[in-house]
Amino acid sequence: MRSLLNDAFIQISVLHEKIQDLQKENLLHRNLIQSLEEKISDLQSQSIVTLSRENLSSIQTKSVANDDADCENKIQVERTLFVEENRSTTSNVTNNCRMSMKTQEFTEWMESSEVEFSLWNNISYRNALLKYMGKLYGLRNSTELALELLNLGSNKSNELYQLYLIIRELEQQPGAKESLQKWQSQARSEKRLSDIQTMFDPENPRSRDLILKKAFPMGKVIDRKCIHGYFDFICRDGFITVKIGEYLQLHKNDIFGGNDYDSHNNCLTHVNIDLAQSKIHLVDNCVDLITCFVVLHRVAALHSILLEFVRILRSNGYLILREHGCETEHSITNKYLNFIQAFMRIAKIGEFAHLENNSNGIASNWERQKAEIIKITSSNQYRTRQKWHEELENVGFRRLAELDYPRNSNLQKLFYAVYQLNKK
Repeated sequence: MRSLLNDAFIQISVLHEKIQDLQKENLLHRNLIQSLEEKISDLQSQSIVTLSRENLSSIQTKSVANDDADCENKIQVERTLFVEENRSTTSNVTNNCRMSMKTQEFTEWMESSEVEFSLWNNISYRNALLKYMGKLYGLRNSTELALELLNLGSNKSNELYQLYLIIRELEQQPGAKESLQKWQSQARSEKRLSDIQTMFDPENPRSRDLILKKAFPMGKVIDRKCIHGYFDFICRDGFITVKIGEYLQLHKNDIFGGNDYDSHNNCLTHVNIDLAQSKIHLVDNCVDLITCFVVLHRVAALHSILLEFVRILRSNGYLILREHGCETEHSITNKYLNFIQAFMRIAKIGEFAHLENNSNGIASNWERQKAEIIKITSSNQYRTRQKWHEELENVGFRRLAELDYPRNSNLQKLFYAVYQLNKK
């Protein structure tokens, strides 16, 4: 196994050099695209002038029978139609080129092993990621195994592909897949439940990781007796949703799990979410609590979804938000968050647990997964805590509490915030 991996890394090194050559060619292509855009603009201007002159000349020969105002109107109409048609075509070509360039730049950043962009060469983030994966796989020696595979300094394969190889190696270890399945079905939901219980009873916290920063004076953030309907936005497999619903002593008909696919969990009521149309298929004023566990940064039309929250919540209803508090930028923090998401996509856990396994071989399987990972992570819209607060405040929520993780162990910049909807 080790010899095969060594041979693979030698081949990867050769391919990496070819990639660098292609990247240089890509720069030339970008310059060519810019030059073509300038030529399109010049040709468009020249065509407008030429067309206008030809139309004016043609119309003038027939002006004996026509009114001067009609001639001018015809010229103006034809000129406008020509400009709009060419503007639309040019705009589409330009936008496609820009999107392609943006995706290429994002991919290069995700794969880059240059010092300023390298996650594997950053000891804090590298060890945190390897420890996180090792914990889920139930492996104590995950860091040593990964470092041996990474072979930092001589391994020239791109960083995203290195992550893929590490995951494939870790999942082959004895008991790894069973540990991952246990985390997916049990440990994860129990951890989220203990967090939620802390918010309902902060004087007797169940979670040792959370630090309450702000709360009601009487010591309760949320009164459990006030919750008669609960909705979990993007509930994935629904295990967490059901745990919280049972804690709230709710019946299945009052536990709503929202997804853009059917989770097939018979212990909750499935609710379809159309993210493209920003539509939650629930009636107005039907729930008292909404939870969002690290999913809102994936929503493109955030304001529209927040308005849907307002619609389905009853007056004085609650929203519990768990999110990353950071800017969207090409930083090591963002790359770390994207790599965690990539890990979950490759391992098919969390929000990707519903995906089917594909055994088309390591090469074709990786290219397919890489395209999905780039598509998913490039669309992430991270925000600072203040930005999240402003977005929620703008639609009628007020902040009741914030809960933090210890700063020295919170490289994901995660936090909880509890909001209450103002009276409608």
